[in-house]
Amino acid sequence: MGITKEDLVDADILDAEELASTGVLAIVTGIPLTSTTSGTKRVVVNSPSYDIRRDVERLEAGNRVVLVGTTGADGAYTIAVVVDEQTFDVVEAIPSSTGGTFSAYHPVGAAKVGVDASAISNVTSNNVQGALQELGSAIDAVSSGDFDSIVTDDNTRDVLVDDNLGHVLVNL
Repeated sequence: MGITKEDLVDADILDAEELASTGVLAIVTGIPLTSTTSGTKRVVVNSPSYDIRRDVERLEAGNRVVLVGTTGADGAYTIAVVVDEQTFDVVEAIPSSTGGTFSAYHPVGAAKVGVDASAISNVTSNNVQGALQELGSAIDAVSSGDFDSIVTDDNTRDVLVDDNLGHVLVNL
């Protein structure tokens, strides 16, 4: 028996925007908040026109949210679970507060792409983002420390390695 539409869950599928995400372009911005509650780590949205679960860019576990203008919970948090169309819980401790707005961001797409590190020296990470960071540390340890990751305007990820003999640009 094959996979049916009911078997698919949005959180299990990476779309192009999520995969290309650098973690800096917002999914949504300026969405009003009602409150945050410290005991439950709950955030309540105050926007009947914005449905967390059904909007084109729905929010999901792992998305980063930044709260501003609250009465004490300003900061960055990670969504743990979407409770309903106007409520989500966060992973981190959050103070109780009222008011403010939030913006939401996909995590870095390369962190969601798996990699088999068994054939790569100096890498133990199981995702591309971690592997790049580990390779960067390994290169820094044996070179002049000139390892940079550059995110260009078209969201391509380039890695520039300076090995004191010349520069190598790798497009990922």
